[in-house]
Amino acid sequence: MLTSAKQVLATVGRVLGVPSQLAGGLLRARRPPAFDASDLRLLIDTVVEGLWCTDLEGRCTFVNWAASDMLGWPTDELIGSAVHVLVHHSHEDGSSYPATECAIGRAALTGESIRVDDDVLWRRDGTSFPVSHAASPIVKHGVVVGSVVTFTDISERKQAEEELRRHRQAEADRLRALTLRDDLTGLGNRTQLNGRLTQALARAGRRGRLLALLFCDLDKFKAVNDLHGHQAGDELLVEVGARLRGVVRPGDTVSRIGGDEFVVLCEDLATEQEASIIAERVRTALAEPFELSVGSVRIGCSVGVATTSEAGVAAHDLLAEADQRMYEAKAPAAAPVPAQA
Repeated sequence: MLTSAKQVLATVGRVLGVPSQLAGGLLRARRPPAFDASDLRLLIDTVVEGLWCTDLEGRCTFVNWAASDMLGWPTDELIGSAVHVLVHHSHEDGSSYPATECAIGRAALTGESIRVDDDVLWRRDGTSFPVSHAASPIVKHGVVVGSVVTFTDISERKQAEEELRRHRQAEADRLRALTLRDDLTGLGNRTQLNGRLTQALARAGRRGRLLALLFCDLDKFKAVNDLHGHQAGDELLVEVGARLRGVVRPGDTVSRIGGDEFVVLCEDLATEQEASIIAERVRTALAEPFELSVGSVRIGCSVGVATTSEAGVAAHDLLAEADQRMYEAKAPAAAPVPAQA
């Protein structure tokens, strides 16, 4: 042993948190007449924490069973070896961890206790595992002669922390998605549209590709609400959203920005005629009857189209242009066809 049983027991008691009553009782025991090294070894080998002692050169002078088992190194191969070189040589990412920077080694060099809550040790097979560890100096006759190190495998704690992090991230993503979605239709809302349109305009400016914004306002929607009630109106809006998604291209963005107003964002168009074709598909699809719980109703849709391939166009300007063109295209609303049972 590096020092007396009393010295190491006191150090182990401090590092491992052994109750002072137990340590004191063991040291004061007179029946049996003495507390010897074998008793100390038995005590240390019953703890689940890994423990080793080193001299001032960092060579292992003592190791308990838990440390040997977790590290995969036989006791006789650890004793006399430089512990840092065997088990603490690299950071978690595999980069070198010089012994001169090792926190564990500072206990023997400075005579101060240290604790690290998140680190890694390396097994004999080359794999690493996360640990928390503490090191305290071993003092003999007022002189530091080495250090005692304890460590705990925190793999389960790290796994729990990662699961909690993922859960929180998923919840944050869910809440963020809610702020970007229209509650009724499940389509993107105005906030999402503004973000996507801004990004799309930047891409269009860089690539010189045509972008189109289709501003769609339902004709006769108010009449449906007045005649059949708000529940029927909400049902109709949901059906309109589904129908719009069915007629646009897979990469297009369909948004409901308020009331009975919908916007379709189309990127990478070959010509303005392609935008007109999509707009006509929208008008045709929404002119077909909608089967609601109150019966069949017909509405219409006015579509304003604004296009650009220029850099520097602001999202709100293009949206305002599409809105203006929608009003120019809007036909006088007529009453909806009454519901047919």
